[in-house]
Amino acid sequence: MHNFGPGRHAHFPQARLIEEDRKLYGTTVAGGTYPNPCSSYDRGGGTVFSVTQSGKERAVHSFGNGADGREPVAGLIEVKGTFYGTTSEGGAHSSSCFGGGTVFSVTQSGKEKVLHSFGAGADGVNPMAPLIEIKAMLYCTTSAGGAYGGGTVFSITPSGTEKVLHSFGAKGDGAKPIAGLIDVDGTLYGTTEYGGTHGSGTVFALKP
Repeated sequence: MHNFGPGRHAHFPQARLIEEDRKLYGTTVAGGTYPNPCSSYDRGGGTVFSVTQSGKERAVHSFGNGADGREPVAGLIEVKGTFYGTTSEGGAHSSSCFGGGTVFSVTQSGKEKVLHSFGAGADGVNPMAPLIEIKAMLYCTTSAGGAYGGGTVFSITPSGTEKVLHSFGAKGDGAKPIAGLIDVDGTLYGTTEYGGTHGSGTVFALKP
């Protein structure tokens, strides 16, 4: 249907697609209009793209301009016609070529807004998972940061009010949640790559 690249086009999609109004939407971790200061290949900060079912692709938004996020590893979710997602790098608390990442919203026409920049205080950093939506609230994980440096579970409203619900990394707890969450009867479930009794990761449950 579509081959990504070369030049300033989108590169390296890593997440699943979603469908809205008979178009497919996704993210690429590189490419787009703006150079990526962390990449020796100058492949850009990543994109949100759309592609029709006949294969016509369009860059909806290019990441990496100013305090914008960069490198969206995860895919998108749709809530009331607006897309929401995370970037693993960039944001207002970037230092040199590193950053804590963001939560963002973007419309089908390409109007993007950074809802939260990670990396201030005991906040999480570097979200790599997609958001989920429960009763008009968004939930996700960060792979690092938090009170103990092992990552977090956080909530955020669609308008951008963020709250850390749990910080990983304390003794016996899991650490580094890379994957996203699921909701089962009002309880959030997820995994951590490291930590736990044997240091090899955990499955956890958390009440929002």
